[in-house]
Amino acid sequence: WAIKQEIETFSFVDHWMNMKERFRLEEHYVFPNNILVIDEKAKDIAISEKIKPERLKIVSNPYHDYLKAWNPSETKEDFFLNLGLNDLNKKIILYAPDSVSNNDWVKLYGVDESTVLEDILDTFTELKHNEFYFIVQAHPNQNINLLQKILDKDQFKTIPKQIVYNIDVPLLLYYSDLVIGQFSNILIEAS
Repeated sequence: WAIKQEIETFSFVDHWMNMKERFRLEEHYVFPNNILVIDEKAKDIAISEKIKPERLKIVSNPYHDYLKAWNPSETKEDFFLNLGLNDLNKKIILYAPDSVSNNDWVKLYGVDESTVLEDILDTFTELKHNEFYFIVQAHPNQNINLLQKILDKDQFKTIPKQIVYNIDVPLLLYYSDLVIGQFSNILIEAS
């Protein structure tokens, strides 16, 4: 409709994956006049996927710019208290998966967020559990039951762990000592 009305259109792509597929509408592609990408790599990927270079413009990600200047308004003590964590000396290991099972990407990548979670927890069973809390930041469209089923397995019962959602993500990232993820923008945000 916008093209027919000669309205200038823009789309912001905040990642490097599936660049062209984002513009697929049934059996054809509908491109805006301008596609704003986050860096030269994203532009190169878009061009390699046969998106016209004249449509592409590199811009910074406004949310990432916001995060660069962000400072927590909540102390670590308050943050731990709100999560029900009682030992400020423990490290927070954060697993922040993307909900790849929603797209059945296991066929493409051989893993999904639950298989990766199980691998991580298998590794953590050998660590000293009194030194860390393991937190899973569920993706907004995540099937929580998929992850909870792994967390509830008997072999992981000694690991202090919990799933969180509806949480201030920058605050969670700020107080995490290690962030593990796959595909998700939260990895960029953590850096």
